[in-house]
Amino acid sequence: MDEATLQRIVGIVKTMQSSGMGEAEIRENLRQMGVADEELAGILSQAGFSAPAPAPPEPEVAPPVAEEHMERLHANVSELHAKHDDMKESLSGLGEIMREIQDIKAELADIRPQLGALKRINENLIEINKKMLARLATK
Repeated sequence: MDEATLQRIVGIVKTMQSSGMGEAEIRENLRQMGVADEELAGILSQAGFSAPAPAPPEPEVAPPVAEEHMERLHANVSELHAKHDDMKESLSGLGEIMREIQDIKAELADIRPQLGALKRINENLIEINKKMLARLATK
């Protein structure tokens, strides 16, 4: 990279730094601009950054804690499966109830006309009884 381009990039880095950007963000921007990784350290040192910051250590999860979380997770999953099975059982029970309701509706549909016929027969019997009582009262 020629000296003029290098100085322009160093100026851009100083501007980014003064605007509050961190070193990691500046590195990423430079990579996106096409600056090679080998040139990054030199550009950053000229802009006033020290040696590259070490990567933050990755947090370690203690195995007993992870095992405890897994046990709780398995227990929760088992509980969900049990609830799911209960719900399926309840729903199948609802299906049986719905079939029974449909059967009752069908029986009621059959009974209604019969009730109407019985009502007419009773009304006719009452009428006949009234006529018979009227005849007997006149004799």
